[in-house]
Amino acid sequence: MQEFLKVDDFLEGTRRAAAVPVEGPIKLIVSDFDGTLLPESYPELEADVPAMVHAIHEAGLIFAAASGRHYTNLSSLMAEYADDVIFLSNNGAHISDGHTHIGCFPLPTKAVPLILQTIEEVGATPVISGLNATYLFTLPEEQEHLYLESLGKLIMIKDIREVKDTIIKISAYSAPGILGISDYLSAKLGDQYQAAISGRHWQDFTLASKGKALRYVLDELHLQPDQVMCFGDNYNDRDMLALAGHSYAMEDAVPAVKSWAQGTVKHVPSFVMHYLHARTF
Repeated sequence: MQEFLKVDDFLEGTRRAAAVPVEGPIKLIVSDFDGTLLPESYPELEADVPAMVHAIHEAGLIFAAASGRHYTNLSSLMAEYADDVIFLSNNGAHISDGHTHIGCFPLPTKAVPLILQTIEEVGATPVISGLNATYLFTLPEEQEHLYLESLGKLIMIKDIREVKDTIIKISAYSAPGILGISDYLSAKLGDQYQAAISGRHWQDFTLASKGKALRYVLDELHLQPDQVMCFGDNYNDRDMLALAGHSYAMEDAVPAVKSWAQGTVKHVPSFVMHYLHARTF
């Protein structure tokens, strides 16, 4: 198994860490996006999300966006505040501090053909995530708008050998829904790769997870789990919710996801803003 490929240090994180004591109240707020901060594959943020991120930053806390989405999509969504956000994109396979690329968990080159073949066996569409772009062989016939929104920079290819990028995630997309084929994909690939359902239509395969990426961030910033508030709604949020000292699932999440969290919330920005106003500094 390939280790974390560290490209740069937490340049901003070093400055942040110097001002963050190990003891104290919550210092880091982490949230999933699809199904948590916005509807699945929705193309834009409602105004209360940037307002929440601004309030977090003004309060001296750090916000981390943890999502299955590609970094190019997340950083575009959060363009106004991207420099104040830590991105755990592609289900934690790519970590960035604002516009500074920190590192990634690459998939071994020899693993790529097997994952692609297995996804194609069940009639799903393979989606290849590199550090710099998302790569597709074909576009799906159904729900193209839903499918394309979260992919970020998109490049069409005819052969996997055309991809010169570092591959960090391969996803299966199924327009009818992923649950009918997820067990087969997990049985074939789950022993070697992190198999995570990340939405109604998606199952992702990486050597990372949101929890693994969050653990890396905590170590770099010298923070403890009880200084983290975390929000999620799906199976790919499990180990992130388990790691955070203060974890919340969405009220409409499936029961299994809610069982992994300490509580539930209906609307993340409202909950966070209430916390910030009530917090003792």
